[in-house]
Amino acid sequence: MNILVVNLLRIGDVVISTPLFKAIKKYFPEAKISVLVKKPGAEICKCVPEIDKIFIYQNKFSLFRYIKDFKKQDCVIYLMEDKPLRFKIFSVLNIPRRIGYLLPNVRQKYLTDVALWQGEFEGLEKLFLKILEPLQIKNKNFVDTQPKLIPLAKDLEKYEQILPQNKLKIAIHADSYAPSRRWLYFDKLIELILTHTEADVILTGTEHGKKQQPELNQISSNRILDLRGKTGLRELPALFKIVDLVIGNDTGAVHIARAVDTKTIIIFGPEDPRIIGDNSNTIKIYPGNLDCKDANTFFGIPFPNVRRCKRWDCENKRCLKQIPAERVWEKVEQVLEKDEKTEPA
Repeated sequence: MNILVVNLLRIGDVVISTPLFKAIKKYFPEAKISVLVKKPGAEICKCVPEIDKIFIYQNKFSLFRYIKDFKKQDCVIYLMEDKPLRFKIFSVLNIPRRIGYLLPNVRQKYLTDVALWQGEFEGLEKLFLKILEPLQIKNKNFVDTQPKLIPLAKDLEKYEQILPQNKLKIAIHADSYAPSRRWLYFDKLIELILTHTEADVILTGTEHGKKQQPELNQISSNRILDLRGKTGLRELPALFKIVDLVIGNDTGAVHIARAVDTKTIIIFGPEDPRIIGDNSNTIKIYPGNLDCKDANTFFGIPFPNVRRCKRWDCENKRCLKQIPAERVWEKVEQVLEKDEKTEPA
């Protein structure tokens, strides 16, 4: 059985969707699983062992170079897809099973099986897994919906050489694709870490993000290793696997950290923290309810228990200003104290 997953989502969503591939492989162990994904997502998919083949989507014309491979598919799963052309091409190819949510802009005639969600939102992991029910793969049969990535051996070897040895290592990821999600006090948090612990701080992110964080550039310490703009997306799973703690905005990188089972502190602002499920390696820090959180949909599906803000930018950032550096530092202390107690004698 050949199964293609169309997954053209952002990096964080691609990571959160990884239990879907594990579930398919569990129920169809002989299946050949392919994924159609954007180039950044392709780097992440290299760390998902259940995926047999990766097709990179650049634009609508790039679909036609894979027609021969697409014709071999027995089933196409559209992961929160809503672009008519991408539905139409697989319909024209007469793929036997075409499964997806009936999102806005989607015509039912392009689907052989429609996934349905009823009730309250329970996290993107379960929303994504629900799409497998037409294949008789049920949410209730899953004990673990935790995203999983397996870092590549060559990347682990590289960062074991680069990162400090035999020292506590805390990675800070202050980047975010949306300005409205960028927490304001990473510089103060780093000062607290340097003052009250012996940890080394690893800065991760992009070169573009570095230019947007002048306050971090002004901190001088021989215990800070600045890897912003120096680490590829595929390498982040290895880097985060080696460090002891990752702290960051609600963005794709922190989901990579969660997926390699590293303790992760996520600072939520405009997003509803219920976007991901709860698990033992993730600590969510978020503001109280605000009237500016006036949206309740994910991918066009309304949920009665969701409150989020979809603004790309925000001048006052009321939500993030509710979270001072001291509040995050308290959680860091708790993590470090717990780790000390669980270390073998």
